[in-house]
Amino acid sequence: MFEKTIQENSLKISSALKSLPISVGLVCDDIYILEKSLKFFLKNRSDYLDQSDVVLVGNWYDTIGIDSVRNIENVIFIHPVKKEKYVIINGAEKLTVESLNALLKIVEEPPEFAGIIFTMRNWFSLLPTIRSRLLKIELKVPDISEISNELEKSNFSNEEIWKVLFISRIDLSIFEIPNLKDLLNDEQLKLTKKIGNENTEVKLKTLLYFKKLFLRLVKGEISEKEVLEIYEKLSEEFSGKDGFVLFNNFLRVFLVCLRDLSLINEGVNPNLIYNRDSFGYMLSLEPDSEKLLNIASEIDSYLKLSYGLVDTRLLLLRILLETYLLNKRGG
Repeated sequence: MFEKTIQENSLKISSALKSLPISVGLVCDDIYILEKSLKFFLKNRSDYLDQSDVVLVGNWYDTIGIDSVRNIENVIFIHPVKKEKYVIINGAEKLTVESLNALLKIVEEPPEFAGIIFTMRNWFSLLPTIRSRLLKIELKVPDISEISNELEKSNFSNEEIWKVLFISRIDLSIFEIPNLKDLLNDEQLKLTKKIGNENTEVKLKTLLYFKKLFLRLVKGEISEKEVLEIYEKLSEEFSGKDGFVLFNNFLRVFLVCLRDLSLINEGVNPNLIYNRDSFGYMLSLEPDSEKLLNIASEIDSYLKLSYGLVDTRLLLLRILLETYLLNKRGG
């Protein structure tokens, strides 16, 4: 479905890396599109690149420590099997300060056959000393109209398209699901059941559950006691490495919903809204604009810059309670 976007991104990467050595930063809001684009680029370099000469570091969510940097130092100067060698640092936001500082010399002077590729969602998560040594490459993600047109060709109803548009702002990997239409119409997921990211189908239902939770909170359909019960349950779900991924998806869902609610509150064109199936629902709300922007700002700050620096349990409780109070002026 995203073949055109992936090919365009691949050409952009190829153009930037046509002359080695070089160190680059690939920036893309969607990990799925970024990884597909990079994989397409590497496939097209097969005449110059052996599979063993692609060194992968990081997994987007675990901290990348000094040992990983030492491994880069050990392999980067070994001559490639063919002509080129690439070190790909996935989720460069997760590099520790110690690791980033240790990378400075390699980034500044890679061997003549090498490319160092940092992948990230947020460019400003890196230290200025690293950013100044990288060529920044911003990759494209499909826009609303592009996704809508493709779904219409596949006979998705308007309501189904609207649900997909919302999810597409969180994770485009849902398009890998073969029975996507069926799942969109079977989104039953209660807090008593396991939520998570262990497979794409469960992830889809989980994201839709988070969306429904936001709407119920801001609409006042949940009591304060229930908010605290939900907090306790989600705190358990958000623990550990998998929970960290889940927590970040929870925050991204709320951020998209807050963004839409803000646009609706300002009377912006409905075609710019991702939650179109909830447009009327949101239109009936009169949120406290200052609170709305404060919550959105706090979530955005965490997702961009505050990994590991914030008590996630406290942040979760604040987000739930402040969302619950959004439509309660003077609350």
